[in-house]
Amino acid sequence: MVRLAKPRYIVRCPETEEGTVRFFAFVKSSTWVKSVGILSAFFVCALAFSVAASSQERRIDSVTLSPAQQRAVQWTEGRLRNAKPLPVPVAKATPGGAPAQAPSGPRSLGTPGSGNAQNIGASERKTGDPNSIPLRWAGKFFFKKPDGDDYICSAQFIAPNIVLTAAHCMRDDVSGKWYHDFLFALQYERGVTTEKVTPKCYATWSTWVHGNSDDEKFWHYDYAMILTDEPSKTGYFGWHYSYPTSQYPTAVKVGYPADILEGEVVQMDGGPLTDPDDRPGLVRLQHGNPKNAGGSSGGAWVGNFNTSIGQGMNMVISVTSHHVGDETTVSFGPHFDADFKTLLNYVQNGCKQ
Repeated sequence: MVRLAKPRYIVRCPETEEGTVRFFAFVKSSTWVKSVGILSAFFVCALAFSVAASSQERRIDSVTLSPAQQRAVQWTEGRLRNAKPLPVPVAKATPGGAPAQAPSGPRSLGTPGSGNAQNIGASERKTGDPNSIPLRWAGKFFFKKPDGDDYICSAQFIAPNIVLTAAHCMRDDVSGKWYHDFLFALQYERGVTTEKVTPKCYATWSTWVHGNSDDEKFWHYDYAMILTDEPSKTGYFGWHYSYPTSQYPTAVKVGYPADILEGEVVQMDGGPLTDPDDRPGLVRLQHGNPKNAGGSSGGAWVGNFNTSIGQGMNMVISVTSHHVGDETTVSFGPHFDADFKTLLNYVQNGCKQ
């Protein structure tokens, strides 16, 4: 606060998110009025911050790596073996109850869209066999967090050069900081993998980062996509967004939960898929397996799971995002809407508009 020649005060609000600095001038003639004016000015500053924050446009955040940065990602066998399964996040709610504040519904599901699965090479299916359809398109996802430790999630190809996982496996939801040293190990089983791919670029929606907001709509955006340096050698899942949940009364969750065979073999858990009335914008999978947590984040929820290739089969309709309270037999994931396709188009274009 600076006093001018006349009894006039200028209160300078700190810089807002948009980089705009606002000034408010108040002409006062008494100490009491001056005090009230200054307090009022600070109130206006607070209001300016609120308006600035609310006016921020939703955007896609992405990182593009140089060839040198890609080559710098090195994973030894020991490092892969010692990576820890990332715990599945828990929503702010008591067991069996609704969240502290139910996430608001998606803006609009819009017109439905989908892409079909594509297989490369022949395969024969067995439970937990990474050579089977559609498990041969999934794998383990490795990364390093700022705490210096290495972690594991699950992921899968959904296009020749596109890997899909959970946003919480790629960046912090409060600070927005990106993790790093990403590596996708296709068809991983007991340390053996068909293909190890690293990112050229990767992206999430900015709305995944929520600071400390109590509005849990950020769960709608708990998915991320990676443009890989090499295409899938085995094929990829189909995908479907803006679908009516009634089209998929059941789904199969694919991933690498650490509590089953130490996360060394891909697992499947199926069950009823529903729209939770108290959590709009999400889908709920009642798979019934309490041992499905650490390491399974980002794994596909597959509608029309089938050991064959065909129209509308093996469609990724969500990913493992979180559970509520201590109820680990039920998982929640984002109900993909048109934003899913927008992000896919962006990443396929080299993380450019």
